Amino acid sequence: MPGGSVLTEAIFVATVAAVAGAFAAASWKTIGVVLFVLLTLGTIVLALSPFGARLAAGISMAALVGYQAFRVPLEMALHALYSEGLIPVQMTYSGRNFDIVTGVLAVALARLPTFLLQAALFGHLLVFRTLRLSAPSAAAPQS
Repeated sequence: MPGGSVLTEAIFVATVAAVAGAFAAASWKTIGVVLFVLLTLGTIVLALSPFGARLAAGISMAALVGYQAFRVPLEMALHALYSEGLIPVQMTYSGRNFDIVTGVLAVALARLPTFLLQAALFGHLLVFRTLRLSAPSAAAPQS
């Protein structure tokens, strides 16, 4: 399977399963876990493929760090969803999810090559912290 189509195929499999009714009785948490696993596996396969190697060789560290700026509007949208009662507070900066800091740092540091690796590592640490904080709320019943 060519590396460039792995993510598309993972999304296609999930879509076909949904249309076939495989998730009809499933909770949103179950669906989220299935999609997370499919996308994670697809990303790993893509990253380890020849396409992933070419992609990594052709993208600068500044572009990779700068791309993280997408987190700023995403975190603002997540906060709005929390305000509407649609997601738990742990997923937002009100609940100590500071991924928005990664986005702000990306904008500020993308042009400063001295700090790119540190910014990338800091962003990864914040993502792992967010996963750790949000895992208990995923297992808890929603009221």
